[in-house]
Amino acid sequence: MALTVWAGWQELIEALAKTDPLLLTLLFIVQLITLLLLTYQWEYIIRKTGDLIGYWKTFIILQAGYFVEMVTPSSKLGGEAAKIYLFRHNTQMNYTGVTAAMLAQKYISLVPFLLIATVFTLTGYIYYGVPGVSIIALLFLASIVIVLLGLAAWSRKTNREIGVAEGLTGKVLSGIRFIKNASEESSRILNKKDITYLFSLSGLIWILYPFKVWIVIYMLGYDIGLVFIVVVTYVSYLVSILPVTPGGIGTFEGTMALLFSLNGYTFAEGLAVALITRLATYWFPLLISFTASIYLSKSTEIPLLHKKQ
Repeated sequence: MALTVWAGWQELIEALAKTDPLLLTLLFIVQLITLLLLTYQWEYIIRKTGDLIGYWKTFIILQAGYFVEMVTPSSKLGGEAAKIYLFRHNTQMNYTGVTAAMLAQKYISLVPFLLIATVFTLTGYIYYGVPGVSIIALLFLASIVIVLLGLAAWSRKTNREIGVAEGLTGKVLSGIRFIKNASEESSRILNKKDITYLFSLSGLIWILYPFKVWIVIYMLGYDIGLVFIVVVTYVSYLVSILPVTPGGIGTFEGTMALLFSLNGYTFAEGLAVALITRLATYWFPLLISFTASIYLSKSTEIPLLHKKQ
């Protein structure tokens, strides 16, 4: 609301009035394809662990996990914890197996994005004056990827058994042992052929992000260069993954509108592009994930609270 007031109601309404129902439908379809491809990627990895839970159940559980990401400022961290919990209590998978699959999927998904984001964030920083917060977001993403890669390397090289103790020390050692086992199992799930295939799939998924923004820009009739579209898409998404607001609300829209205003366009034009993009990439998936969460809660009993008798 603050961004809308800042941009000016009249300019924003004039821009949004150019929305084409057919192109908007295409935008929703492309977003749905993105969700289906992500589900396929997860289901492929889970299948490699030896667990067969089915595509539909994988989709429902993932969407319920995404709901946590969208309504809390936990970014990817809280959402992944929710997915692990939901997979554990809705399938026959154990926590170690689910966590191993999650680590493998994050590696497959985030490594390509880190490479793409690095190239276009630096390009934007040099040529388009992107704000310094984008560098902070890039470092945040890099730290996550480094931790994931570090866990994988540590689990392969550490053969020493983690000891057992009582009290707080015991809980810490138990946690370390769990992380080691999950990381070690994740490194065994995929072979080189699987990794190459899934990296290619991740590349396709990430390419769809600027394509969605291009659809919005084409729909609104703006004459904007392809390089700028790609830069503004990845930088805005990169900033939105910082755990500041629920689902990156405000940070994505503000970053995109700011980048437009810094490069010869109006703040209202940038905000219009951001709002329509988020209609398809945030509010539409939020409706799906909310529905999936309700369905999951009605169809299964998930132990949220254990009371001592």
